Amino acid sequence: MNLPALPPIDLANMKNLAQLAKKEASRSSAIPVACTLLAAAGVLAWRLAPMIRPRRRSYRGWWMAGAGLAAVGLARWQLQRWFSPEPAYEVEGARGELELRRYPAVRVAATTVDGTWEYALNEGFARLAGFIFGRNARHERITMTAPVLGTGDRDGYRLTFVMPAGVAPPAPDDARVEVGELPSRRVAVLRFNGRHDAEAIASHKRELAHALALNGLHPRGEATFAGYDPPTTLPVLRRNELWVEVEG
Repeated sequence: MNLPALPPIDLANMKNLAQLAKKEASRSSAIPVACTLLAAAGVLAWRLAPMIRPRRRSYRGWWMAGAGLAAVGLARWQLQRWFSPEPAYEVEGARGELELRRYPAVRVAATTVDGTWEYALNEGFARLAGFIFGRNARHERITMTAPVLGTGDRDGYRLTFVMPAGVAPPAPDDARVEVGELPSRRVAVLRFNGRHDAEAIASHKRELAHALALNGLHPRGEATFAGYDPPTTLPVLRRNELWVEVEG
């Protein structure tokens, strides 16, 4: 993904990659911390519940039922990726912090956007969402899958939705949206949580470059961002990945 990064890193050219890719300080995942805080809040609420003495006992039941429904709704809102289908893939194994996967060919809808990375994410997502929500020749809704893919080159940023298995995409109404197929590929995957703005991706791209060099993996082309969560998901709960096709 052609995002600003210092020093510059060309994943398609392994020359001096190990020297250019400076290892970032290791960080533990933020998800266990978030889960611990949520669990602590739940325990605290459970301990405080008996101290609440409503005038009528039935109110307590309604209060607890409402709190339970709110918790389920919050989890459903923040963890939507758990309810979205993903394209099938085969895990070959791990190389340090990288996971090696093989993906079969898949049908996709894609669009190219000029501008900054952040603008491209929003604009590209809006175009593709319109397509799967009915702006197509059959006026039919198509199930949203995860992840949303994004990569960049001299022509702009390209955002891609993968079609559900067995779905042949209809022709788009929007001329800026194209349908086609991604060929089968073998990718090295770096997973991370948190922000996915240009600065954050540039930092994780350096980590990806270092891991590739450390494990003797040779990339083919540039990196692709894979985002599994909608923009409303808290950064600490997001699942983000960088993919790069590798030889072999």
